[in-house]
Order: sequence, then C-alpha cells, then structure tokens
Amino acid sequence: MQRHENDHVALLVTVLGSLARPKPTFQGITSPNLAAFLTLGRALENTGVGAYLGAVPVILDPGYLAAAGSIALTEARHAG
Repeated sequence: MQRHENDHVALLVTVLGSLARPKPTFQGITSPNLAAFLTLGRALENTGVGAYLGAVPVILDPGYLAAAGSIALTEARHAG
C-alpha cells in the first residue's frame, strides 16, 4: 500500500505543480491499539475515495480523469 500512496502523491504533485499542498506532518495521530488504528485507516482511505469520486465532475482532461479513477479504485481496495 505504501507504494500506491507514493505513486498517488507523485502524480498529484506533477498535476498540481505549484498548487500542490506541502507534505503533511501527521502529528498527533498515534493509535492506542489495533482497533483504533484500523478505524483511523478506514476513515483516511474512505476520505480518499470520496475526494477522488467527488472531483470526477470537474476533471475535464481525459488523462487526469483516468488517473483519478484509478486512484479512487486503489483507495477503495485499501479501505476494503
């Protein structure tokens, strides 16, 4: 999964160029136990799926649309 996430970031940085947001620090997201970790992971992956699917109506470039669809499907598998 880490390779997928790195690929997604690289694509987004390329597409967004100077509009790309800075890399987050992910401070304060430690999990006290496995159940909490899985809950957080599920929430983050589902947020990714929703973000890509929500963007579909405004993506006009077919190449970007295909990439967003591919990433959304990958995130959905991660959430599963």
